[in-house]
Amino acid sequence: MLKMITCTISVVIILILKIQSFTLKPILIFPGYAGTKLEARLTNMKSKHWYCNKNSDWFLIWFNIFEELPFKMNCFKEIMTIHYNNKNYTHGTNTPGVEIRVFNDSFGRLDAIEKISYYDFENSNLIINL
Repeated sequence: MLKMITCTISVVIILILKIQSFTLKPILIFPGYAGTKLEARLTNMKSKHWYCNKNSDWFLIWFNIFEELPFKMNCFKEIMTIHYNNKNYTHGTNTPGVEIRVFNDSFGRLDAIEKISYYDFENSNLIINL
């Protein structure tokens, strides 16, 4: 019995050491590309690019076809970047000066996911005609 307990403890210690040896990296899960519309508000955002907005009221960021223009992609990437603590990857923060929320403060309602685009394109309907 003692030999079995010792063996079990050894296996548990080996598993713990193996688990601790992995470097954890963050995993972000989005509900489909453009599945949920997100808005951003900028307040004195620091940007590497002169053409990116530094201040704005709430605007559609995900998925906004005008943010997908080649020169605007740099702005989009800066706004959507999540900065992590390099020591433990447990807490992510937005780019300083950026707030992000679900479209129209509609967390839990369908208006955030019923259309791909804020603009009224017929082919942008996801669930509105179901």
